[in-house]
Parts: sequence; structure tokens; C-alpha cells
Amino acid sequence: MRRAPVVAISLLFAAAVLSPLVRSPPRDSYPLSNYPMFSDRLDAVNDVRTAVGRDAAGKRELLSPLLISGTDEAMMAVQTVGDAVAAGEAGELCEAIATRLARSGRTHLRAVEVVTERHHAVDYFRGARDPLGAEVHARCEVPA
Repeated sequence: MRRAPVVAISLLFAAAVLSPLVRSPPRDSYPLSNYPMFSDRLDAVNDVRTAVGRDAAGKRELLSPLLISGTDEAMMAVQTVGDAVAAGEAGELCEAIATRLARSGRTHLRAVEVVTERHHAVDYFRGARDPLGAEVHARCEVPA
């Protein structure tokens, strides 16, 4: 007699866990998720908002999330740049990054650019780090 409630509750939990598989349209929510960020089809070429350093010859150098946003979190750096560009505050962000860069001791970098770069994702992770194209939102000099 006590087995029926246990089976019923187990079936309810199993149905709840499997329910994200049949949602239409798929949506990602807590505590149940179908993980669309990992299962959706993505384009090979993507735009990435970031900041880069430039040396005296103009050579581009990637900056760390710590220099960009003051934290080691890569997604925070992307969000920080995206928010600044969307709010029309790319110049202010550029100055903040340039100040952090000057304090870091990387004196070979002379300028900072807040940019939206276009990259081929697979090629990027195979080592082709140069962007296919870039839009510069702000440029500022690194203080001496």
C-alpha cells in the first residue's frame, strides 16, 4: 500500500526533470533548463565587444578581463564593454582601462581601443586571433 505514493511521487519528479525537453519554445529557467545556450545552432562568425591595446607601431594586443573590467571574469569584461558601448560611454571606459593599463607596468602599450571585433569562432580557437574586421568605438592614450 505504501509503494503507490512513492511511485507516484517518483514519476512526478521524473516528469518535472524531463519537462524542459518538450517545452515549446525552448526556454532556459531555474531550476529546470534545456540549456539552449549550448544546444542552439550558432553562427561561425560572431561580433565580440572588447578592448585592445596598441603599441607604438600600432600592433594590436589582447587585454585581460582584469584590465578591461577590474575582474578576472571574462563574461564580466564582455558585459562591461557591451554596456558601455550601448550607453554611449565607451570613451569613459577607455580612459578607465588606460589608467589600469598604466598602473600594470605594461609600458609598451601606448593606446587603448574599445572595439567590436568580428571573429570566426573556430579559426580563433585554432590560433587565428586577428579579427576579420573591427569597429572602433573609442580610442585613448595610455597615461605616462
